[in-house]
Amino acid sequence: MKASDKNYRAGWYDKERDDQGPFRWMAQQAAVSFDDHELQETNYLRVIAGHSFPDNDLPHLTVYLNGQKIGEETIEAAYSPYFFPFSGGGDLYFELKLDRVFHVYGDPREMGIMVREIDVLTPDDVGVFLDGWYLPEQAAAERDRSLSRWMKRKARCLLTNLPEDREKYLIIEAGHSFDGEENPILTVSSNGLSIGKKEIIPAYRIYYFPLSFSSHSFEIELELNKEFSPDITGDSRHLGALVKKLEVIMPEPQEFMYEQGWHAWEFDEFFPYSWMTRKANVFLSSSEVKEHSYVSFFAFSEFANFKQNLRLELDGNVIGDIPLIKNWNYYSFALPPNKSLDSDKSGYELWLTLDRLFPNKYHEDDPRDLGIKISTISFHNDRHVHEDFRFFHDNLRLNYEERKKGQIELKSYPVNLGIDLFAKCNMKPPCVYCLWDWTKEWEEGHIEDVVDEKTFEEYGPFFRSSRLLINCSIGEPLMHPRFEQILDYCARHKKIMEISTNGQTFTKRTINALVGKPIYLYISLDAATKETYAKIRNDRWDSIIPNLELLNQERKKRGNLPKIHMVFIPMKVNRNDLEAYFRLCQRIDADALILRPLLVLNDPKIEHDRGGYHFDYKKELLSREELEKIFKECEEYSAKYGVPVANQFSFGISDRDKFKHKEAVDLETQRF
Repeated sequence: MKASDKNYRAGWYDKERDDQGPFRWMAQQAAVSFDDHELQETNYLRVIAGHSFPDNDLPHLTVYLNGQKIGEETIEAAYSPYFFPFSGGGDLYFELKLDRVFHVYGDPREMGIMVREIDVLTPDDVGVFLDGWYLPEQAAAERDRSLSRWMKRKARCLLTNLPEDREKYLIIEAGHSFDGEENPILTVSSNGLSIGKKEIIPAYRIYYFPLSFSSHSFEIELELNKEFSPDITGDSRHLGALVKKLEVIMPEPQEFMYEQGWHAWEFDEFFPYSWMTRKANVFLSSSEVKEHSYVSFFAFSEFANFKQNLRLELDGNVIGDIPLIKNWNYYSFALPPNKSLDSDKSGYELWLTLDRLFPNKYHEDDPRDLGIKISTISFHNDRHVHEDFRFFHDNLRLNYEERKKGQIELKSYPVNLGIDLFAKCNMKPPCVYCLWDWTKEWEEGHIEDVVDEKTFEEYGPFFRSSRLLINCSIGEPLMHPRFEQILDYCARHKKIMEISTNGQTFTKRTINALVGKPIYLYISLDAATKETYAKIRNDRWDSIIPNLELLNQERKKRGNLPKIHMVFIPMKVNRNDLEAYFRLCQRIDADALILRPLLVLNDPKIEHDRGGYHFDYKKELLSREELEKIFKECEEYSAKYGVPVANQFSFGISDRDKFKHKEAVDLETQRF
């Protein structure tokens, strides 16, 4: 406000003070003037007032500016701000008239209302809240707009300084403290045009309202269908909803607004996710919806029998209704064609609805209503990816039905696919326990075969139906000349991969190719010291550890992917390295230590002299008694160092009791 002076004219009593601060009693009629007010298109006279009289006899205030009526309000007992808009500037003379006054025994004054503040504000001075609001709950900090304040049955707010060419959302963080009562319904509008309607539930929650207005500033009307009675609240005020925040945000196009039905974000082994309840909604950017053909996400269902269904509605139009697959899976849904979309919309509301929740008896330690896990929502325009999802989903459902019936001949394709990326290895001579010579004789004539993106295309339905690609090659896949392109291709087609490596081919190139991808990376070292490593492989130990640390450092920037699984084959040669191997896993933040058996072969004739050690395959095999000791030690070290363990000695059998540490890994879960 730019005013040279504020003058209280007739009708005011001297300033007094109560427990909330200073105020003046106003008589039935009073006047106040502001000299030389700077001209503004819109201004507001703000009167913060209350009184101490019964609610059944409320005074009515009418305000005039230079003889012209600019507004009227009924004044409640509790202090509240009242706003009276007007145009123009110069010398301002306001008259305030009440329809009634009160008299107190022993006080000769006629008492109208108690006025705490009266001033002239420009839109920038107002902030957000106009009338229909009580003062913040901490009255001493009235100007701190972040404080909660109760809304009455009807209220107004002012939104200013808004860019006209950006998508905008009004966000209202609100709730109430009367659990068990019927929730109020909040309707938001502007100039008679509806913006949205929400049910306000107990406890704070953020509600989003897309704004399609292009004006630089405008008023918003808020109306509740009910208020809580004083019998319930124990408060004489007319309480509707408690609002903590009311502001306008302008999200980036790729930013989504998750509203109702979502729990806090968590992180799984591959994805950040939020558990949704039975029904949840999210607001999508208008530009992203209009520029793309499909909306997609990864989702995790606990149901293994296709009995949990998910329905998607975009602004009331059903775009998907599909049975969900157990564990993490990719889903893609076609958006309506552009011609059917409202060109003036600021944002689109996507509702996700489940037909059933994850039963509480399976998560008794978590009392929340849990439906499914939903990872980050995204958009795409790849018709082939969408069609592959449909093929994958239909095939998996058919596969389930065929296996359920016990059919021997299947029309469906397997959901896991073994691949042979690269048949050559950098380890020369090979690892002491490797069956290199035998496998290469078996692969004779095919060692030079190229496996790349074209090969995957030739796999046809086998590739399209697969969820997990398992590299089964007896070779070093990181040496593949098109390693980056292959990983990009598989990630683009939403495949999860298992890749094994000896760890000696990590470079900046291969690390950059791996990070951020949904990959289980198995790193076979089998040793925790330079000396032991030399007895099994070679003398390159010192070059491996720095690259493992670099891989861990880089993956933390990209969603902690790939997952690092450190492989340890217990043998006579490395028996004393076990605890040190756990320490190494802890050092590089390994996601799991994989305990893998040395294969039991029929009369193996494999002997090597390496690193001053004579390796005899037969003698390296440990007895069952010794292995049981190792299993017990692994359980202790897992708890001590915080490193999960997966025991592949019982591969293919779900044995959750093998290691009781809460972080123990079940590979059957991992492999879906």
